[in-house]
Amino acid sequence: PAFTDEEIAYISGTFDYMAVNMYSSILAVATDEAPIAEPSYNYDMGIDGYQPDDWESASAPWFKITPWGIRKLLNWLKETYNNPTIIITENGMPDNSSVIDDVTRVR
Repeated sequence: PAFTDEEIAYISGTFDYMAVNMYSSILAVATDEAPIAEPSYNYDMGIDGYQPDDWESASAPWFKITPWGIRKLLNWLKETYNNPTIIITENGMPDNSSVIDDVTRVR
């Protein structure tokens, strides 16, 4: 449904905090509206999302390591939602084993 300007003003800022899960980043390009018969995560957002091949992969080759992405996300949330309290509830990356000298994750 569409909100009126009054309704938007009434509900604006009516949360106590944001909880964020962040693992990896994608680059996004706007796309034409998809057919209703083809629902998907990307179609619902109106984007084509991708990760360049030259981005470093974790132990799962489809998982790209993008530590800069969480900073960009936090900055965007700060600017968009007037510096809210944010709790990072999940983040990380897959690995092959229990690593003692974790130079990939800790830089």
